[in-house]
Amino acid sequence: MIRPKLGEAGWKTVRSALDSWPRTARLSVIMLVVSTPPFGLVWLIAERFTAN
Repeated sequence: MIRPKLGEAGWKTVRSALDSWPRTARLSVIMLVVSTPPFGLVWLIAERFTAN
């Protein structure tokens, strides 16, 4: 597993994001998008447009 190397500023951002629910939700969405493989994103987008 690749571990992100965050400096003090990075951890300060994470701690700040965990202080409130809206910021925690936003951080979770960002982390989900960043960790999703590109092919998965293409598949999700294609599914959304072909579902109609």
